[in-house]
Amino acid sequence: MNNFMSDTQTEKVMKSFSASIEDVAKQFNAFLTLFDELQSSDFKSISIKSIDAIKKEIAQLKEIIEQRVQNLLEKDILAKNWIDDAGYVSLNLNKQKPFDVQLFEKRKNHLKNMGNK
Repeated sequence: MNNFMSDTQTEKVMKSFSASIEDVAKQFNAFLTLFDELQSSDFKSISIKSIDAIKKEIAQLKEIIEQRVQNLLEKDILAKNWIDDAGYVSLNLNKQKPFDVQLFEKRKNHLKNMGNK
């Protein structure tokens, strides 16, 4: 993403993403330090709270990825839009003749066929 850091939006998203990763890492490191007090009577409750804090930080990170990073990548970097998601779209590009021209040609063919009988 460093190639796109000159864009202010990219810079903001990457800073949010990095900060969120750091928050997850801090909570995980705090969890690891709990094992120094494995024999503590409140180890179970403290570890449950620590795991919940990790889950909360991971949920926030996931939200940043889904709402901001993914959107930035698809829209601004890959230039993906709703048309790309639509799949193959079949368009009838043949221009239809005006109705009065169709009637004229039909009548002309009918008269021509009447003369051949």
